[in-house]
Amino acid sequence: MTDAYMDWMLVRDENKLLFVERVCQTSEGTWVIDVFTGLKKQFSICYNLFLAILNNVELRVMKELSCSDPDWQLKNSCAACTFELEGKEELEFHMLGAMDGNDSLKRVPHSKAMLTLEGDRISNERDNLHDGGGEYILPRVEVNRRSKEAIGDMDVAKAENMSPCQEQWKNILDDCTSKMWGVFEETGFFLSLCRHGSVLVGADMVKSGEQVKYPLAVIMRLLQTFGDHLGIGYNIGCKFGGTVHRSPLGELARMKQFCMLVGLFHGHAHNHLCQFQHLGTYVKGLGLEDLETLEHFFSKSNALAGVIRYASRFHHHQHINSYLKHIDRSDSFEHLTLEIIDSYPALQKSMWELGVTNEKEFKAWLQEEEDYLSNLQYELPKETIEMEYFARLVHYYDVESKVTASNRVIFIDATNGTHLQSQDDTHKMETARRHLLKKRSQELERVQDLERSLNIFPEEQWIVGSEKWRENEQRVAMRMYQHCLDRLEGLVVAHIFELTKMNMSHTADFDLLRDVCQDMSDRKWATPAGHQAMDTYFKICRAKEEIKHLNIEIQQVITYMHIEDVHLHQREAAIADMDAALALQIAAYHKG
Repeated sequence: MTDAYMDWMLVRDENKLLFVERVCQTSEGTWVIDVFTGLKKQFSICYNLFLAILNNVELRVMKELSCSDPDWQLKNSCAACTFELEGKEELEFHMLGAMDGNDSLKRVPHSKAMLTLEGDRISNERDNLHDGGGEYILPRVEVNRRSKEAIGDMDVAKAENMSPCQEQWKNILDDCTSKMWGVFEETGFFLSLCRHGSVLVGADMVKSGEQVKYPLAVIMRLLQTFGDHLGIGYNIGCKFGGTVHRSPLGELARMKQFCMLVGLFHGHAHNHLCQFQHLGTYVKGLGLEDLETLEHFFSKSNALAGVIRYASRFHHHQHINSYLKHIDRSDSFEHLTLEIIDSYPALQKSMWELGVTNEKEFKAWLQEEEDYLSNLQYELPKETIEMEYFARLVHYYDVESKVTASNRVIFIDATNGTHLQSQDDTHKMETARRHLLKKRSQELERVQDLERSLNIFPEEQWIVGSEKWRENEQRVAMRMYQHCLDRLEGLVVAHIFELTKMNMSHTADFDLLRDVCQDMSDRKWATPAGHQAMDTYFKICRAKEEIKHLNIEIQQVITYMHIEDVHLHQREAAIADMDAALALQIAAYHKG
């Protein structure tokens, strides 16, 4: 029977859709006995006991190997990331990873038809002191310490902290208050992986969407466990970095020089100005890491959904924990592809065609492009004030003409109507005239304020038809068009650099740039060839960094394997005479 459970465990890990009901149905078909309900319950109980025995054996083995610390799994999750050699070359990031939420692993709780006074369904699940989460899943109490109610209002969408792509990512605005359908108890799973795909730590998303407390709880655990210079990719990393620094984690994050990044796949949906600061292509020290390991992971783990949708909370955690453990122990490190050999000739050709003699020019282009896109958010200050002064003069002259016209009004003759009616009309005209006089005074004050800002003396005040008047009259006439065009450029044209990825490179000729306030169409970085060369250059920079990463990580992995091999052999030999059964389990653990 034990062999049958072991075989089923292996098949279940490889095929996540094979679960208790199907195994029992297969057994019924073999035995030709209609006892499905009882058999399912018996099989589930036996399998729980079987896993409990395996877990207890594993705990004894880990204790004997001095690996029983609660955080041992996290601290040793990836040899390439967590095992450090003395005297190794320092990298920009000591560890890179990614985190994200996934709503496929929902769970419908077992509940009665009756409702509580608050309108919630009454659960009929039996209380279970064992949550089945193992070492991978954060306790809910720890996660809830990072909720909005626990840490207060952090002004997640505060105006001065707005990201350039704030409006594009809805979960930036709703991350504190997002909710999920009430039918689910667990509405998904929030997970973090290292750059090699090893599982770090995760958390259940409970009766809510992807709230800010889940990534904050994960980051807090990572900051407490690992050292300085930790870089984590997140699809809204540009905004969430500010959230971290404003939260109670902020001081620890700054002290450990924590950095939020954006994955390459999600990054190209961000504003181009945002990409300069957070996209992996431009971040020094990131290598060729795309920070999208979660997308690959979720594409496989989504198959668990059918297994755990109607499971109990214990079995929900049990399945997830078993799957995470299986991934960690059976999947090898991802093989990263280096493009440096093919990229160098392409870069040299592009540099020759563009007349670039020094690679430093690419960095200057990038800075110039970033400055240009930043300036699109603001108008030129002096020209703006001059146009405002012109507009105020127009308003002032308009009010002045109305005041002059009101002085020429002939009062109504009382003989043509009733005395009360004529008196009422006179009061209305006098009231309107007083309002005009007050408005003229206000407009004059505004004109004088702007004259002081522009250092215009009273005798130099612009008059209709003067050179300055005509110049700013034309500017104001074009202002609406230019303002709309600049907004369009800031929101759309900034993404033209990415259109080559969608076979739309012909739209990157930047004809639209000719009519904006600053004509950038003649700049080398604004041409498709120039931007492609610049992109190639920065990819080569990241490829060189990747070589440095791999040279260090390969040494760390080989050294770790050697030390672990020696340590396991020594521990097995040391207890072989005292506890042969435990020594056998250590040998089995050694074989993997």
